[in-house]
Amino acid sequence: MTPEQAEKLLVEKVPAVYPEQARKQHLTGTVHLEIFTASDGHVVVANLMDGDPILGAAAKDAVLKWRYKPLSIMGMEQQMSTTVELKFPADDSTQQVPIKK
Repeated sequence: MTPEQAEKLLVEKVPAVYPEQARKQHLTGTVHLEIFTASDGHVVVANLMDGDPILGAAAKDAVLKWRYKPLSIMGMEQQMSTTVELKFPADDSTQQVPIKK
């Protein structure tokens, strides 16, 4: 599923916590994860595709708490996979706010 299609199904988005180690090292950047959901929409696997490993670990911790509306094909709930991008600015006050629908 494309990231744009998956974004429309996202019902709970927990923001990533900027790691203290990253703050001390002034690490910033973008992390890309490949994620897989169970048929109920909960993220069950998040694999780092690219980005700093320290930031990637924080991104993975957050994304594993995300929840999507279950993907339904012909009335049957299905697992899905997609990619997500998280940005880690030096000032973590700009981190994304959780979405609740």
